[in-house]
Amino acid sequence: MGEVYIAYDTVKDRTVALKLLPTDLADDPEYQERFRREARTAARLQEPHVIPIHDFGAIDGVLFIDMRLVRGRDLRSVLRSERRLDPARAIAVVSQVAAALDAAHADGLVHRDVKPENVLLTQDDFAYLADFGIASRADESKLTGDGSAIGSFAYMAPERFDDAPVTSSADVYSLGCLLHECLTGATPFAARTVSAQIRAHLYETPPALSVIAPDVPAGLDRVLQWALAKDPASRPQTAGDLARAASAALDPRSSPVERARTDPMPPPVAAPRSSSATETPTAGRSRRGVAVLALVAVAAVVAGVLALRPLLSDDGNGAQSGATGVTLTSDDGVSASPSATPTSAATSGPTPEPTSSTPSTTTPMPSPSTEPGTTNVPSQRTGVGLSGPGYDFQGWVSPQDARCNVDDPAVLVAASTTTRIAICETAVGDYYYRGYSTKSGNGIEIDHPERTASGWQVTNDGVTYDISRTDLSIRKGSNSLLDEPMTTYADGT
Repeated sequence: MGEVYIAYDTVKDRTVALKLLPTDLADDPEYQERFRREARTAARLQEPHVIPIHDFGAIDGVLFIDMRLVRGRDLRSVLRSERRLDPARAIAVVSQVAAALDAAHADGLVHRDVKPENVLLTQDDFAYLADFGIASRADESKLTGDGSAIGSFAYMAPERFDDAPVTSSADVYSLGCLLHECLTGATPFAARTVSAQIRAHLYETPPALSVIAPDVPAGLDRVLQWALAKDPASRPQTAGDLARAASAALDPRSSPVERARTDPMPPPVAAPRSSSATETPTAGRSRRGVAVLALVAVAAVVAGVLALRPLLSDDGNGAQSGATGVTLTSDDGVSASPSATPTSAATSGPTPEPTSSTPSTTTPMPSPSTEPGTTNVPSQRTGVGLSGPGYDFQGWVSPQDARCNVDDPAVLVAASTTTRIAICETAVGDYYYRGYSTKSGNGIEIDHPERTASGWQVTNDGVTYDISRTDLSIRKGSNSLLDEPMTTYADGT
């Protein structure tokens, strides 16, 4: 929910991740109150696997959270390129996420959206859980009029679908779903519709690991059945209990804590900074001077203007045309202060990486291919290797364009007047859509596009993309968001 930008904080002299929430939320007083309360709580968390929140509030009617910038990949990208993780690595990642959740739960904060997209991994698999402090909407688990919902159904606990209070046990259930996906490459319930997904969470038993992943230790099957119990009272009491049980099931002779790395690791060491960069925001400051960095080069900006370049878009409607860059003008070029100043987490240092002393659990993971003319051979999965002006068998060749991950071929490369498209196939036969707006510079990625008689269709939170040889149509319900003729359509199937 929202858009994440790489931004430069001119007051603290550091690069940060800036999350802007959908503008309609700032008009909801009840949501604003929850947002500030939960962001304040999240800013207090000192657990190393929680991304520190530096600041939060509203600028020109837009709610924002200023966080540490973590350079790495989200777990979804890792699973897409590697399909699944070996059990030891999966449990190490889940154990770090569990440590973050337990710290939040101890402070009364429920995450509510534990999923691979919200787990960030550095090159040595140091895991961060993102999106703490993003308060829920009042209808977050209810169906909306167009059939979409706020939340990620594949990871939602059964009690999320009724009026029961959402407790920390819902996060434990979601963590169990995440562990299942890390071990098997699939979520526990592979339903393709909202109604089927809800029914599965409420009534179905997850398939046994011995059937879908016979190489995974049998003891982990019992752990997952425990974590995915329909009754919250029948699940592990804490996320750490789940992680320790999983570690013990992997190797009963080892210490669960040592193997799973659930003890909080020391936070990454911050680089020295000048005294001016350690100032705590004060009530007299009304705006934050934040300037955005281009992803490759740092651009000089005028103090007092927030020129934002998106890192990724997740604006709730999925339409690129609605995810354009935002420019916010401040009145005095100084930092924006929220109505309540965050505690010590708001003064943490520049965005560091974990130090080299952190034990490495894996080799660096491959990044998406962005260079033309690589030595890769087009995958046999596509049938025909794609090639044409400005694109190859993995999509568009320009950096930050619509392009597949390094191991995945494109089954479709297309372009309309202002949008470039690649539909990519994973090693297990799943598809994902990548789109890039040449007008705004925004990109979006959506899972599970489907073939149609005329081409492809993609849906995302109630927004439908229809891709055919003749045109690209994006609509939400009966409202047309974009309708453009196709200029390129290369089908590799």
